[in-house]
Amino acid sequence: MNDNYLQFSQNTTVTVNDCDFMSRLKPSSVMAYFQDIATEHANHLAIGYDDMTNQNLVWVMSRMCFRIFRHPKIGEELTVKTYPEQPQTADVARGYYIFDKAGNKVISGSSRWCVLAKDTRRIQRCAPMFEGRNYNYIPFKPFEDANKKVEPFRIEGLKPVLELTVQPTDLDRNVHFNNTRYGDIILNVCGYDYIKNHSIQRLDVNFLAEAFVGDKLVAFAKRVDGGVAVEVLKQTQDKKEPVFRAVAEFSKI
Repeated sequence: MNDNYLQFSQNTTVTVNDCDFMSRLKPSSVMAYFQDIATEHANHLAIGYDDMTNQNLVWVMSRMCFRIFRHPKIGEELTVKTYPEQPQTADVARGYYIFDKAGNKVISGSSRWCVLAKDTRRIQRCAPMFEGRNYNYIPFKPFEDANKKVEPFRIEGLKPVLELTVQPTDLDRNVHFNNTRYGDIILNVCGYDYIKNHSIQRLDVNFLAEAFVGDKLVAFAKRVDGGVAVEVLKQTQDKKEPVFRAVAEFSKI
């Protein structure tokens, strides 16, 4: 990796709480590593939470994906790096790379972020926030089909796999359902036996709408080639609105 590209890095250690009952790194933990380093880098670039709030703006993630090449072990020391790509008019992508102590890449991923007006929740132009900054953005994605669109599947006739109500402890500081929590929902809808016998290798998530405290969420799942497709809806007045879709690819143990 060329160190001349705009980047930011952090060191972390895999904890027991980062892993599932099989001692494998949970999707929510990978998502949290990515979200945390993106937050810190934004602060470093003076476009962090406080900087944005002062302009009545907020960063919101629209997509995230990752691939796991090797599951890190509990107690293992890791280095997480992020490399922003060239900002577009409406959004900006970030690449993520997680390395072990020997410098081997164990996980790579990407996410797309857009800017909303904090009061109206309307999308704002993203590119002007980077004007006048002579950064050397990384010119490639972590993998070719990063941040792809997750297609909906037919849920008519399917029974919900999971139902829950958004609680105060589910919220992030934007006061909506923390995106990393969807990683736990994905594992939960797969079920104990499936998780025990399968190891997640890739995850693609599309965040479609915000969920707030008190919202009723209903999760549906469908087996697809190599994994599980998940869609979560929330009840809004007389209809159900999709809030996120995901496809998780697994390998059999």
